[in-house]
Amino acid sequence: MTRMVQVYNPVHNHRLSPGRINVMGRVMDSKIRHVNVLIDHALVRRVRVANSGAFECRMDLSEATLGKHEIEVRVISGHRTDRLVVPIYLSAPDPPETEDP
Repeated sequence: MTRMVQVYNPVHNHRLSPGRINVMGRVMDSKIRHVNVLIDHALVRRVRVANSGAFECRMDLSEATLGKHEIEVRVISGHRTDRLVVPIYLSAPDPPETEDP
């Protein structure tokens, strides 16, 4: 079965600091006008798809707990549903470097 959706960002197992993230991708069916973006199985946003098939969604993960999370992009076309799950890891930001005296 051919995929109806691709996610370009974030990539699988991406490690990032809590904060803002862009979810970007593309749908392969010109009839699809919206995608649903979920985090850990909870719907966060419904995003409009451009005529080119591209979509982008900026999300704030600053309140999310550290550790493993799943970003899911779900599309529905007729009687068919396609979902792509991308695992990500939130980790504490690196401390700022200090100069030695």
